[in-house]
Amino acid sequence: MISTCENKAAYRYTWPSKDESVICLAHSFKLRGVAEKIGLHLQLIKLDDDGRICNQEVTGVPCGNCDGCGLVANDDERTPWTHWAALEPPANLAVQMGMIRPEECEVCGGEGRVNG
Repeated sequence: MISTCENKAAYRYTWPSKDESVICLAHSFKLRGVAEKIGLHLQLIKLDDDGRICNQEVTGVPCGNCDGCGLVANDDERTPWTHWAALEPPANLAVQMGMIRPEECEVCGGEGRVNG
């Protein structure tokens, strides 16, 4: 079953035998994990809000609320999404069922960085 992500594209990337594509922030963590496990170099190119390559200088410090990813889970603890994205089946069943979803971090506004 192929599903389509409804999240905004955050990165542009290429994958062997696949044309250039875009990926959202939440799914980029899973892709990074797969690439790391198989020993594949993965380059993710950050996109701005209009889907163009982002040339902005990164400022501030990583947000402590979301671990710098810009997303938190909709769970009671507002856990950084990086924790949920790193889980593999069956530990991520709540994510697979849609009970736990990523939401924009309310501290950094989804930027992943705050002025330190």
